[in-house]
Amino acid sequence: MLVVTALLVIASLWYPPLRHYYTVADWPSRSDPARLVTQLDPVAIDRVRQYRLVHGTPGSQSGEASESPATRSGVFEPRDLHAGSPGEQLSFAGFRVPNRQLAEFRKTGRPEPLRAAVRYVADWNRYEAAKWTNEGFLWNDHALAERIYVVVDLLAQVNASIPSDHSLIAPLAEQAGRAIALLAKRSHYVYRTNHGLMQNLALLHASLAFGRPDQLRAHEELAWSRSVELLGYYVTHSGAIAEHSSQYHLFGHRLIAMLREYGEMSARSLPPGIEAKIAAVPRLAARLVRPDATLPLIGDSTDLAAFGHASSAAINDAADPSIVASEWTPSWRRWPGEESGSGSGSGSGSGSASASASASAAAPAKAQATLSWMNFPRRGHYKSNQLATTFWSGGVEWITAIGNVPYGDVRRVASDGWTGSNAPHRVGEPAGSALDARLLHLLDNGETFFAHAVRSNQDGDSFHRQLIELEPGAWIVLDFASLRSPGRMQTIWRTAPRVAVTPMPGGLYRLSAASEATAAASLSLRFASTPAPAVSLVRGGSDADAAGWGLERARPAQTSAWRARTSPSPASAQALAWWHPRAPSAALLAEDLQLVQAGPDDWTIHAGQQRTPIARRLGERLTIGERSVRLTALELGARDAAVADEERALSRAHAAYPPYRELSFYRLRLSYLLLGVLALNLALVAFVSVRGPARMRAPLHLLSLAAWIAILFWAHFSYLVVR
Repeated sequence: MLVVTALLVIASLWYPPLRHYYTVADWPSRSDPARLVTQLDPVAIDRVRQYRLVHGTPGSQSGEASESPATRSGVFEPRDLHAGSPGEQLSFAGFRVPNRQLAEFRKTGRPEPLRAAVRYVADWNRYEAAKWTNEGFLWNDHALAERIYVVVDLLAQVNASIPSDHSLIAPLAEQAGRAIALLAKRSHYVYRTNHGLMQNLALLHASLAFGRPDQLRAHEELAWSRSVELLGYYVTHSGAIAEHSSQYHLFGHRLIAMLREYGEMSARSLPPGIEAKIAAVPRLAARLVRPDATLPLIGDSTDLAAFGHASSAAINDAADPSIVASEWTPSWRRWPGEESGSGSGSGSGSGSASASASASAAAPAKAQATLSWMNFPRRGHYKSNQLATTFWSGGVEWITAIGNVPYGDVRRVASDGWTGSNAPHRVGEPAGSALDARLLHLLDNGETFFAHAVRSNQDGDSFHRQLIELEPGAWIVLDFASLRSPGRMQTIWRTAPRVAVTPMPGGLYRLSAASEATAAASLSLRFASTPAPAVSLVRGGSDADAAGWGLERARPAQTSAWRARTSPSPASAQALAWWHPRAPSAALLAEDLQLVQAGPDDWTIHAGQQRTPIARRLGERLTIGERSVRLTALELGARDAAVADEERALSRAHAAYPPYRELSFYRLRLSYLLLGVLALNLALVAFVSVRGPARMRAPLHLLSLAAWIAILFWAHFSYLVVR
């Protein structure tokens, strides 16, 4: 009895993963897989064949990780599941190799690559069938969804090219059936992020491609209803994709376009409220993409060209000044830079209030500046970057964030913290401390750009940032901190790795870079001398501190950065200006910069040795040079109500789809420990049975049983619970 109880307790540790991963595919019928190809809808397949989730378009390498040894042989090996970076492993588990072999077949017309792709899937199936628990990305939701796309394309190609060989159908049908069953399973649904939408899209894709049989029609209904539910909080009321990232906004835009396509093919439509929300998604996406097809480095974004987006002409046509998002407010501003081409340097930025445009031979050069205040609780790809700013012009990323450091890189953790961007924060402030962030003022017209955002943290500190265009070619950032206890405000201002920084006399810095559009470009930068922060210029440095690191071709690279810290004080402020050499106030700014302030609503900026006032704010009145405008506080009531609705929708999804946590490592460790405990328990029972008093045998047995039952409850309700 004791042994049976103990073994049942140990076995119970593995019931949750077995229940999670075990599934019986209800489609297609294993008895006649050849019939599967007769159900394929060639019209639907031709319409959606170009879609992929990981690999870009069929036959392209867009969106894929760099080639690794695991993908060169073309033969499945289990060890390849762990080869390379996490990104490479995901691409591999998403059938990158069969996708590449399919592209090779279409390029050459030789049947060998197509047969090799099917053999690869068959070998994968045999390995997968023998597994009891997950390994690497074997059953990752993202990889499963991508496998659907590749397998459907392979089935269609086999049917078109080698229809007589039914042996090629069975392994593809087996893989499709298992992937569909897992994606439809409630415990596998990742409701919070783009992963859930990808799962739904894969189910819709399979149903439409296979002629919508009854078994798949039920999955189609499920996928559509889950998608409608997800869009209620995946897209904000302002049209921003709630994943803290400009690149994931574009990715979400592409996924929503796919969902619309599937809806049209299945005669489905989205509710009017959802349609109203997602209508702004493509307009905002167009505003974020620069003329060189790069993006501001908002959150987990890279410096590579945005896949599948747009020429500068298309972007400018879509630049709708009426868009006012609660997280990003892009607009386009003049810049007196070189007017030759659109530039093609690394992109970066941050995403909230922003100003941007293109440089072309026929139009004045323009620039993009961004201020980010997005904060989507419980959503994906969160970084501590509220109030971060970026600046781009002429294909050069002058002021930026670190961006998307690849998973597995030692600098990933630091990049998610406050030193990964230039957001103002308390020295030592932990990542994830922001409670709320919001835009207070926004003025964006032909003459003036002014944005004012504020955030608070869990310790009661508050930080304000104001981003101001003084004139075409000159910008100023003002930061204010109100700390509950004495401390120092810090900002990390970094450039792109290819920007050279030259310290000049008098606290001035000269930034220079060459782009493909211009032979050379330059920018000047300085911190205010009053109040003067403690400024140190760093490059590279510790992996635990992201300050001296940036991105180059999507990989971490050393870059120049200024670490600016105010004096210890409960209330402090600092100012930073940058300007083009041909800006009207360039000479004054080069001499000196002073900030006189009594708080975020009362300050004056002086420039030059003669302390010439160049900007002034007093309450709601903003004066820049000779221009004076009245600031109107944004009405936040509707925004707050919409955010509350989105949070309630997210909470309902959380209750409907409790997240599964992969804890196999802890289950295995506990299993070994309990086997050791069982051995000791049996030894103790045996000792008492042989040498101990007879009256102790029954109590010891009962006590042992009670202890194992207590272990059962402790393991399932304490140790194996993710808090």
